[in-house]
Amino acid sequence: MHRVAAGASCPRAPSRRITAGGTSAPVPPGVPTRPHARSSEGSVREFRIVVAAHSGLAAALLRSAELICGELRDVTAVGIAPSDSPETFATELRRAIELDERPVLVLTDLDGGTPSIVAATIAAERPGTTVLAGATLGMLVEAATGPDGIGDGAATRLVEMGRAGIVDVTARLVDRARP
Repeated sequence: MHRVAAGASCPRAPSRRITAGGTSAPVPPGVPTRPHARSSEGSVREFRIVVAAHSGLAAALLRSAELICGELRDVTAVGIAPSDSPETFATELRRAIELDERPVLVLTDLDGGTPSIVAATIAAERPGTTVLAGATLGMLVEAATGPDGIGDGAATRLVEMGRAGIVDVTARLVDRARP
């Protein structure tokens, strides 16, 4: 089981800088954590993010987002290892999702894969949990740094952004090279 917890700031968006809350290592069961992150303006962040994916992909997405943004608070990565059963993964994912009472956005790697199926099962039992499959690095960065919560169409905008981020760069270069 790969589990990385981190805490949200992004150098390109200092007005949304998160200055408190989150952790920088996996949170063992029963260990208290700060329940909320506060922005530099003092407001409580509306939601947490959990990235759930196969093997080390969740942790890699989180590390890559932090390369772009700096430390991200209230973002947790949970990966399912080849040796994990769906039940073991479900226990770890549930622990990450149910860390506090705030709404949670779960970004999973593959629609229909174990992470998305388990996350959807947990979401059905936990109000305020939104699951999006097919997560991209761009979606994670936007969710972690954007001004939106996860209501009011924000999930739809993240899905649209993910789709728009899939581009045939070679074709675009060829089109630009034509006279």
